[in-house]
Amino acid sequence: MVRAGVLLLSGGFDSPIAGHLMARQGLGLVAAHFSLEPITDDAAEVKARALCGIIGVPTLYVVRVGEAFADVAHAANRRFYFILTKRIMVRLADAIADREGAEVLVTGENLGQVSSQTLASLRAIDAVARRPIIRPLIGFDKQEIVDRAKAIGTYEVSKGPEICDLLGGRGGETPRGSAGGGVPRRGPAGKVQSGPCPWVALGPCGDGAMTYYLLKPCRTATAFISTLKKPARVDLPGAAERLRGAGWRVSDVKVMLILEGEPELTLYESGKILVKTDDERRAREAIDHVYEALGMAAPMAAA
Repeated sequence: MVRAGVLLLSGGFDSPIAGHLMARQGLGLVAAHFSLEPITDDAAEVKARALCGIIGVPTLYVVRVGEAFADVAHAANRRFYFILTKRIMVRLADAIADREGAEVLVTGENLGQVSSQTLASLRAIDAVARRPIIRPLIGFDKQEIVDRAKAIGTYEVSKGPEICDLLGGRGGETPRGSAGGGVPRRGPAGKVQSGPCPWVALGPCGDGAMTYYLLKPCRTATAFISTLKKPARVDLPGAAERLRGAGWRVSDVKVMLILEGEPELTLYESGKILVKTDDERRAREAIDHVYEALGMAAPMAAA
């Protein structure tokens, strides 16, 4: 008899229902949440923590994969982005299962709902797993899942943008990267542990660098990444139009914009920008130009 499993838990509708169904069958669970910080904020992690409480999962691992997934977005064929990132999550969940003595992985995937859930995609994801992957929602449609979420009390928490929308969106989205991984930190579901994020502030400089964002080297790639001091949410379709109008070559991959050229940049919905360069001054200049083109520089600089 299977006694324990690792639930791959997003902040969305599907995975908590999968966990609830398996727990109802007597399977003991720990949860693994894959956070896109520092590319996004911690909203999905907060939702995952709350969902653990509702479905009765006592332990939540938070694995920060934002920078690793950004590497995937840059380096891989965009057609395979969502499959590659899910393969990374499965490998990391397997490592957590080793630590916990779990025998299976549990996901909220269902057949054909998103581009990474075709039969061929699921086979490619299964190929890296060292344990069986149980998918109790495989034949459900979205309305059935929403109805169950309302019935068990997870609906209100799960409403809003799902982390799976960021990682494996609704359709043929296809970003590009090189596989990397985060470091899981274990803690009780009510007190999630995450690693530190040592942001380095840009001081006022005579070189024209702006001071409304923070910059740090990317740990998993030769790149720098910015984050706004004052939180903002970027309308990516609108941003793509403005950037193209300003002369940028922009690839819209739904969850991010890739600005082609030297250096190449990636703009995220959170306002963060990843710049593929080892030259800090060049990174600052490129980031400044993007924010200027989006009309974000003046109000942020004045804030």
